[in-house]
Amino acid sequence: MYPILINVSGFQVFTSGVMWFIGCCVAALVLLKISKDQNLPYWLLIRMQLACLIGGIIGARLGYIHLNLEFFTNNPLEILKFYKGGMVYYWGFVGGLTAGFLFWRGRTGWIKICDIMILSLVPAHIMGRVGCYLHGCCFGLGFQKLPYLEWLVVRFPADNILRHPVQLYSAFGLLVIFIVLCLVYKNSKRPGLVTITYIYSYAIFRFTIEFVRDDPRGYFFDILTLSTSQGIALVSVMITTLYLLLIQLNLISKPKICELPKS
Repeated sequence: MYPILINVSGFQVFTSGVMWFIGCCVAALVLLKISKDQNLPYWLLIRMQLACLIGGIIGARLGYIHLNLEFFTNNPLEILKFYKGGMVYYWGFVGGLTAGFLFWRGRTGWIKICDIMILSLVPAHIMGRVGCYLHGCCFGLGFQKLPYLEWLVVRFPADNILRHPVQLYSAFGLLVIFIVLCLVYKNSKRPGLVTITYIYSYAIFRFTIEFVRDDPRGYFFDILTLSTSQGIALVSVMITTLYLLLIQLNLISKPKICELPKS
C-alpha cells in the first residue's frame, strides 16, 4: 500500500487525495464530451458538477464522522483532514444530490441533469476506490473466511492476515456500471433512465460486494443480518421499484422531457 505518495520535510501528499483529484479530472472530461456532443453549456454543467462534488465530499465526511463520533469529538481538528480518507458513500450521494438540487433550482431539466451528473461522476467514484486500496482502508474479508481467488489476496498495513482487495473489486464493478450507463445514455432518450439504471445496478452490486467487505453487521428489520450499506441498498431498490410501479399505474406522472439550455 502507498497511503502517502510524497513526504518531503513533513509535507505529505496522500495517495487517496491524488486519486480523487484524478477522478474529478476524468469526470470533467466526460462532461466536456457530453457538452460538445449535445451543444450544452459546459461551464454551467461544470459548476453543477462542482456543486455536487463539494456536497458529496461534505456529506460523505459527515457520514464518516457520525460513525466515529467519539474519536472526532476528542480530535476535532481531524474533521478537516478528509484528504487522508474517511468517507461514507451513501451520505455522499445524499449530500451531492442536495447540493445539486440547490444549485439547479429554478432551472428546467432536473431529471436530465441528474442523468448527466451521475454518468459524469462515476469515474471519480472509481478512482476513489482505487485510492482506498492504495490508502489501505475499506478492506475485504480475510482469505481464511473466503478462500477464493488466492492470487488476488494482499496484506494490508498493520494487518497480519491476507485479505481480499475488495476496493479493486469495487472499482472494477463501477467501471462495468459506467460502461452500461454510457450505453443507456447514448441509446435512450427517456429522461431519468440513466439515474434509475444507476440506482438499481449500484444497489445490487453494493449489496453483493458487501459480503466480501469486512464491515460490521446488524439486523435489518430484525430479520436479516446485513451491513448498513446492504440495508440502504435494499431500501433504495424498494423505493425505486415503488416509484416505477406508481408511474406504470398512472398514479404519478412520468418525467417530462425538458431540454437543458443550449450553449
